[in-house]
Amino acid sequence: MAFTPFVDETMPFPPAQLHRLRELGDRILFGSDFPNIPYGYADAMRSITRVPGIDDGWLRKVFYDNAAGVFT
Repeated sequence: MAFTPFVDETMPFPPAQLHRLRELGDRILFGSDFPNIPYGYADAMRSITRVPGIDDGWLRKVFYDNAAGVFT
């Protein structure tokens, strides 16, 4: 739920920690509790794409490569 408007209203991700998020992109897997979330699945993914400093390579790892690596 991190980075979605639903959570950012009350518990935003600490901006001072964004550098850690970027640095650890090879250790993060995207996960969702869809359909048990109060917004759409695409909204959850879209929210992460809007995080400052996140590039396409980081997104590719988090949305696909890291999880695929678990199974190879």
